[in-house]
Amino acid sequence: MTNNNEYSNEITLKEFILKLQYYGKLLLSKWYIIGLVAILFGALFGYRAYVEKDKYVAELTFMVNEESSSSVGAFAASVLGRFVGGGGKFNLEKILSLSKSKMILEKTFFVKKNVNGQTDYLANFFIKAYKINEKTKDGLLDGFLFKKDTISSELDSEMMANLFSLLIGKKGIFSSSSDDRSGIMTLKLICSHEELAVEFINTLYDVLSEYYINNSIEKDLLTYNLLKQKADLLYGQMNSKLDEAISYDDKTLGVWKQTYTLPSNKSLRDARISTEMYGEVMKNLEIADFTLKNKTPFISKVDIPRVPLENAKNSMVKQIIIGLFLGTFLSAFYIIIRRVVKISMM
Repeated sequence: MTNNNEYSNEITLKEFILKLQYYGKLLLSKWYIIGLVAILFGALFGYRAYVEKDKYVAELTFMVNEESSSSVGAFAASVLGRFVGGGGKFNLEKILSLSKSKMILEKTFFVKKNVNGQTDYLANFFIKAYKINEKTKDGLLDGFLFKKDTISSELDSEMMANLFSLLIGKKGIFSSSSDDRSGIMTLKLICSHEELAVEFINTLYDVLSEYYINNSIEKDLLTYNLLKQKADLLYGQMNSKLDEAISYDDKTLGVWKQTYTLPSNKSLRDARISTEMYGEVMKNLEIADFTLKNKTPFISKVDIPRVPLENAKNSMVKQIIIGLFLGTFLSAFYIIIRRVVKISMM
């Protein structure tokens, strides 16, 4: 029984080797077809690499150090009876979502920068670099450029939508990511123009960091400003009442009557009350100032893009080799499958 199985296995292996030899000879006999297809694929891949535009990669990495002192913030805010101290832990997803939000991108597009010796909105540089205003479908955007930093017409909205699609569409050239372990975030732009890529990614970082910081401390800043206004008001009242008391003393010339002392005593009493209230408000103002500084996120750059940038354009030699390999594989696969089908139909 065992000998029969071994004999059967030997026959199967022998047939396998014979088939390999058969199809090997078949492919050798069709070398001119395989070679022609391989050359065609190699030429096609090489041409695609030749006409492909430059792809400069601008990457900016940064990190955010955010400390929260909720108990102190709550105490300072409770002085006014309207606010509560807050602030959660830093959220990577929040700032990454903001970096790709239309609000942040629009603010960035409408910043004027000097690129290649010309000063203009970044939006206009992208429009000209990617020829978005040339030969449009309806012709309405032909030659279009932004004249002001606001969206005030349908054409403005349509062009801005095209810019959003360029950056964050399905094949968008902008992306953002983060390392959950280190907390380091990356803003990345792949652009056909080197200097434009650097200017845009740096400007986007500035707009994003400013907005995030202002949004993070908005409530605590309002608390501080209200306390500051209250302190200034009490300081003015305190000095005013002291001036009134001195004025009454000057009028009497040291000759006191009971009727003359009453206004002076009232002014001194009001000044003393204002002084005590001013002292308490100043204590709370110091706490609010400490809380505001403690809650202000500290955003720092790690690596910034500099010219010259890495060019991510595909290598022509590499693409030709890939094309030759792919052409050889596909043509050989087709020849073998065609012969297998032909044999099976007999």
